[in-house]
Amino acid sequence: MLPKNIAVLGTILFAIQTYAFMATVKMANINARQQTAVANGVADANTQVTATTATTTTNNNNNNQQSTTTTSANNNNNNDNEQSSSTSTSANNNNNNNNNNGQSTSTTSANNNNNNNNNQQSTTTTAAAAGDSANDVTSSSSSSYPTVLYSAIEFENLGYSGGYYAVKELSDVDTDSCSCTLDSDTTAFSGVNAPLNEELSVHFRGPLVLKKFAYYVSEDWAYNNDSATSDWSRLAYYDSSSSTAENVTFLTAAGNDSSCLGYALTYAGKDGVSAASESTVLEDDALIISDEEFIIYSNISCDDSGYDNDCGVYRSGTPAYHGYYGSVKMFLFEFTMPNEDTAPENTTDYNLPAIWLLNARIPRTSEYPTSTNCSCWDSGCGEFDIFEVLNATYSDNLYTTIHDYQGTSDIDDGIRANGYLKRYTDATMKGGVVFDSNGSAIVFMNNDTEIESTISSSDLNSWIEDAGSMVEDTLDTVESTSTSSSSSPGTMNSVIKKSINESMTQEESHSEASFAETYQQLNEAEAAASKLENLLDSIEAKMDSILAEAGESKVEKNEKGEAEEAAEKEK
Repeated sequence: MLPKNIAVLGTILFAIQTYAFMATVKMANINARQQTAVANGVADANTQVTATTATTTTNNNNNNQQSTTTTSANNNNNNDNEQSSSTSTSANNNNNNNNNNGQSTSTTSANNNNNNNNNQQSTTTTAAAAGDSANDVTSSSSSSYPTVLYSAIEFENLGYSGGYYAVKELSDVDTDSCSCTLDSDTTAFSGVNAPLNEELSVHFRGPLVLKKFAYYVSEDWAYNNDSATSDWSRLAYYDSSSSTAENVTFLTAAGNDSSCLGYALTYAGKDGVSAASESTVLEDDALIISDEEFIIYSNISCDDSGYDNDCGVYRSGTPAYHGYYGSVKMFLFEFTMPNEDTAPENTTDYNLPAIWLLNARIPRTSEYPTSTNCSCWDSGCGEFDIFEVLNATYSDNLYTTIHDYQGTSDIDDGIRANGYLKRYTDATMKGGVVFDSNGSAIVFMNNDTEIESTISSSDLNSWIEDAGSMVEDTLDTVESTSTSSSSSPGTMNSVIKKSINESMTQEESHSEASFAETYQQLNEAEAAASKLENLLDSIEAKMDSILAEAGESKVEKNEKGEAEEAAEKEK
């Protein structure tokens, strides 16, 4: 849902990528010069120019005169290219490059030759699928989607200990000099369902009609667990047919535009997308079309903007409200997602409706910033996509995805469930997501769901069980990562991960140190990349010198030949 950039470390990573690109260009130039030198007879064809800045690195390529620059994260490069130039930007890299003939190789990485599986996802399917039985995928990517239809999805083992970078300051918001500053210290989180145990905002994208919404909490409830059977109490409710709104505030991004924050939040009008001067209840069957969005917060106002205040820093002049709290909580919906028949087909997110949850901090500053420092999203404060159409090709498939750093280094794609739910374009749907006390998040669709003021444990269990087939996805238990030379340095996320089997005290004590170590590692990587560029400049200059000497030598040889020929003629 968001521009995906690592907020605090974006500048460093960009610098590394830039150095990698520049290195590739330089190495290609060096290769060309080397081949020219061979042609001029001043270098042997087996000459090898190698620039390596690495720790515990293995390079074995079967390439002939290959130029490779690697600044990497979880990347395997096994190249059989002739006279090729490639750039990989990653960490924990396996480069296998042997038998180099006229090869120029540049590697900038740390603690390579590690096989890290940050995108691990252990999956158990416990019921027959309701649809096709094509291969599931165990981690999400932009080009592959789960192909099996289910009626319920369960993520087990949800929650880990770590931290994220909260926005500390907003400056010159309404000018071209707009900027944001993230705190240098992390905001720590831990416990069951963390970081999604923090306050969440609820988001909707069209084409969609929201008929009912409710938020519930329970003291202790776990799916199919006889020892955790507390009932559920409703703490927020919206019913479009009766214009009922309890502990609900509708907001939308219809305010002033900012060069770094995008459009400011305002109260939503009765249509859900126009600006209103005060809190307004959506009208009955309000339809939002493709690329239109609104948000639901609680009706509990935030204190003034301030890093140490209850809602942290948020944009001045915007309505600011608390999200929905709790480790054990549930969100239920009654809604329709009709096919788009109003918006132009070239509309952004055309016919891609969605319902999702965000850490409530995010929209209060900016959900779609242009600056990398204007949101905690990239550092992993949390997003949970409940029902989302991701691709027009699969417009009837609703996918469920978690975006944080539990079991993956790719927050952009996140961890996607190994199945999908059905989008009915011509019928009302009922369902939701429940976060239980055992660290399970269960998404289900069942039109027997009743959005009452109190829901019994047995009723909820039956709705989930009677929904039909369920796919279970077990998230990784993530261990703390050593930063010694014999282990993978990972990226920011792999260092902040902590085992959920450790005690809270142990986890919290290591969190800040882990982030500091990671930040230092990336600084060192940037320095290594800079050294690499200097080294490549030196090599390039050397090749220029060799070529210049070769040229002079060739000129002298030609002049000598001409002189001898003239002397011969005189005789």
